[in-house]
Amino acid sequence: DKLGVARECVSDAEIEELWRECESKAGRMRRMCALRQCIAPCIEALILLDRLLLLLSTESVGRACLLPLFDKGVSPRCFAE
Repeated sequence: DKLGVARECVSDAEIEELWRECESKAGRMRRMCALRQCIAPCIEALILLDRLLLLLSTESVGRACLLPLFDKGVSPRCFAE
């Protein structure tokens, strides 16, 4: 129901077969998610610095800086330009 598929359309055997097919890839998915979590802050920092440099290179902007708005533990996207 949550996926918009009627329960009668998918049998328990089909679900178990799909699970067996995907279960072998679970370790790889966990490693990819861990890698993504490690790299994401670096990429986000690069994007913020790029935006800051763009603002600083614009003549109509007198001053620009990055300010933390939220606790970093609560939100990784805690900066404002």
